[in-house]
Amino acid sequence: MPLKNVFHFVFDTIFLFSISWGCAERQRANPLDPRNPETHGKPTGLQVCSDYKGVTLKWQRLNFEALVGYNIYRKSGYEKNFKKIAVVHPDSNTYFDRDIQYEVRYRYCISYQLKEYESSVSDEVSIVPGPSFIWVVFKNCGQVAKLTHDSSHRVFQVGGMGFPSIIAVDKIDNGVWVSDPYWRLIYRLDKEGTITKQISDVGWSVALAVDTIRNVLWVADAENHKIQRIDTNGIILQQITDFEYPSCLALDMRSGACWVTDSSLKKVTKLTSQGAVEQVVFLSAPPYAISVYQKDGSCWIADSCEVTQISAAGVVLQYLKGFNCATRISVDQETGSCWVLDFGTDGYDAKLVRLSPQGEKLFQVEGLAYPQSIAVDMTDQTCVVADTYNYRVVKISREGELVGEWNTNCTPWGVAIEQKRNINK
Repeated sequence: MPLKNVFHFVFDTIFLFSISWGCAERQRANPLDPRNPETHGKPTGLQVCSDYKGVTLKWQRLNFEALVGYNIYRKSGYEKNFKKIAVVHPDSNTYFDRDIQYEVRYRYCISYQLKEYESSVSDEVSIVPGPSFIWVVFKNCGQVAKLTHDSSHRVFQVGGMGFPSIIAVDKIDNGVWVSDPYWRLIYRLDKEGTITKQISDVGWSVALAVDTIRNVLWVADAENHKIQRIDTNGIILQQITDFEYPSCLALDMRSGACWVTDSSLKKVTKLTSQGAVEQVVFLSAPPYAISVYQKDGSCWIADSCEVTQISAAGVVLQYLKGFNCATRISVDQETGSCWVLDFGTDGYDAKLVRLSPQGEKLFQVEGLAYPQSIAVDMTDQTCVVADTYNYRVVKISREGELVGEWNTNCTPWGVAIEQKRNINK
């Protein structure tokens, strides 16, 4: 073959291959092409969130002329198959599902709808809506997050703080108070996460309690060895100095009394709503945490190698041994049972223990690493744990099963429960 013909043959071959390759690449660039490496021919970026009124879906909107809409599929509880519940306009990328029940798991997926073609469905997402939210402070990131009822999805996350450590819900409007001991500040956030107030010069605030009936904040200042009563405008009402290391606060909402644990002096003190000393109970080991059973005013105390229950008058009701280092405690206000964090030998073998009202160990959950906080969700009697060095927030059922988990790159340090004011509405 002459050299000129060889050249034309090679050129034509390369040209035809380029056209073929280009067509294939353009076809694979089509988001509806199953061979598309990014979309695999189905919708992407589906996210789910819930509030008190329903479930919200969001996804990446597709700019495609032939798109007619998005098909929304759902199955609930133990249903075997997905059912189409809606078709959404192609210009939208959200859908709100009002037809839901609390404490039921819903699974969702979506598909692209064209005139004569429906794509494969997206990867599914699931959620359990309910009448509560979970607030979390992330100490090392200087952030506060709000999670859904099932502890598996983030509603929002806000920053701008130093090292927030303690969080407490204001039950009047479901905002929160957050203490930042390193910056000696207390922040007030509304339920949308906006910082609306800042109180300064509160010392090393290692504990915080909110009396929403009397509009008073109780603050444990470990640096200056005192308890401060502060009104919600930041004005100091009283300073009580008969403490060495006040480590935890718990309110008796019936009377407004505040119980204080002092880890250095091995005592718990009951202060009246006006800050006067009413009861003092000395213990054999340092108390780290206390929780009040609001129905009768009795208290459960995590004091190192044991858990102690005392009456509202300070009379010891029972001692429970068998703990390595009980550091956190929270009472289920519905049943009177008690959740205890046992820190273990070094924090990396920590476990969560549930006790009956009579002090019987019902079960324990292991696998926690340096957990810093627990809170009981009264809407479903679960326990939420800031599993700090596993970088997650977990929700444990009253039977001891993991029912929700939120993983993060930050260290969750404190948790609190926001509850719908009227669950029946």
